[in-house]
Amino acid sequence: MKKLSNFQTRLIASAVMAVILFAIFLTRLWTVYVVDVVVLFFVFVAIFETHHLRKLDTRGVKSLSLYLWVVCAYFFYILGEEILTEKFTVWLHIGLQLGLLAIFALYSYFMALVDKKFEKECQVAKKSHKKESLLASLDFLNSALYPSLLLLMLIPINHIKTVGFMGILLVFIVSCFTDMFAYAFGLTIRGPKLCPKLSPKKSWSGFGGGVIGGIIASLLVLWMVLKFKLYNVVDDTTFSMADHLYDKLGNHTATTLWFVLFGAIGAVVATAGDLFASYIKRKAEVKDFGKYIPGHGGAMDRLDGISFNAVYFLIIAFCLA
Repeated sequence: MKKLSNFQTRLIASAVMAVILFAIFLTRLWTVYVVDVVVLFFVFVAIFETHHLRKLDTRGVKSLSLYLWVVCAYFFYILGEEILTEKFTVWLHIGLQLGLLAIFALYSYFMALVDKKFEKECQVAKKSHKKESLLASLDFLNSALYPSLLLLMLIPINHIKTVGFMGILLVFIVSCFTDMFAYAFGLTIRGPKLCPKLSPKKSWSGFGGGVIGGIIASLLVLWMVLKFKLYNVVDDTTFSMADHLYDKLGNHTATTLWFVLFGAIGAVVATAGDLFASYIKRKAEVKDFGKYIPGHGGAMDRLDGISFNAVYFLIIAFCLA
């Protein structure tokens, strides 16, 4: 039996993941909490991979504190959603994230400070225990901000009643299409390198292909919204996303042009996320975040663009809401 090429393996794995995710996201039409669970799972996996990659355990940072922070942030977001209006809930979520980050950073500092094993390691290495404990709290913040905080922006997108489902689709489909089209165009056309110091294989032709893929993905999401008359249930009434888009963006032509722009910028943002992940991997001197997704590597090798686009499409969804 002929062995599949890396591109074929990557394509098949992408198709399987896309089908599974789309099936899960369809439940968003009835309840937001299944998607919440999937997002939290992604965040936990991202924490595990980046924590291992950066070897933070040897620097006084406990992964448990990161997991606890995520759980607390989600709990307070849901609590706030029950009390405040949707507009303020988004800002509450962001504010709570930053406040909790500060609290858990202090917690990481004091835990490193009272850790006898860590203190002994500092003595052996002839380093200041207090200074290394402070660096541990900064490492916690660094690990929490990327990628955890970025990925957690998917939660407020998901909870925007009017366009949350569409926002989630845009984040994942635009990011995935950008990656696939960039890979295919770069492999076929090649040409000058985009950023050889960070990612030697990425080319300008791949970047152009990624932008095309992002635009196609954005228009595909718009087509699904219009063709299948996707809806949400808002305050016990059926709410048409298509009608809402026309109210916000204008007629069909204007809405289409806006989505072309959304997709093109989303592709650029996803590429920036990919390059930033490449920078982190280069610093750690590894090729991938993991090895358990055939043709892809680890989960963070697929979530890099999604993490950046979560912030971008949160802004878009917030404006459209």
